[in-house]
Amino acid sequence: MTLLKFCLTCFLFAALSACGFKPLYGTNSEIGRAQEQLETVSIAQLNTKLGVMVRNNLLDRLSPGGAPANPRYRLELGLREQTIGVGVRLDASVTRFNYLLMSDYKLVDKETREIVFTSSSRSQVAYDVVRSQFATVIAKQDAQKRAARDVSEDITLRLALFFATGSFPAKSDAAESDAARKEGAPPEQDQKTKPIRNTL
Repeated sequence: MTLLKFCLTCFLFAALSACGFKPLYGTNSEIGRAQEQLETVSIAQLNTKLGVMVRNNLLDRLSPGGAPANPRYRLELGLREQTIGVGVRLDASVTRFNYLLMSDYKLVDKETREIVFTSSSRSQVAYDVVRSQFATVIAKQDAQKRAARDVSEDITLRLALFFATGSFPAKSDAAESDAARKEGAPPEQDQKTKPIRNTL
């Protein structure tokens, strides 16, 4: 975790603590509700190799027990990447790069089709250019993997804080009971299915 992310986490935790917020994996009802809501989020398909890495990381974090069969929300995200040379020799050759990964995303309520949450996350990872071209390619790929993991962790944190603060449209018990009566059966819990991983 970078120093900036650590400071942001501490700041958000302190702010929420003043409102009675407890650690995410605590036992009170608010925290349990946040975890339940995270497990109702599906993730839109991403067709690039980088997108697949980010999506698979998110699957592991949002619903480690299995993707929901009937998700309440859909997470839609876009990715942008940039490579910036930061170490330059006198002959103008670059010896070090910063790899920057940025993501803008929105959470959509699938029932109402409303956007209930938007945010952005980013990660910057440095890697060196060495004499071996193959080693440099591997170093860049490793930087991409680390950035994808960091962005996924930040997205998960922001979604968890959003759900934990209760600022989302909760489905009322009355609405669930009415829907159950119309179907002639009591409401059932969503079943879990194994997350489908993309591979490129």
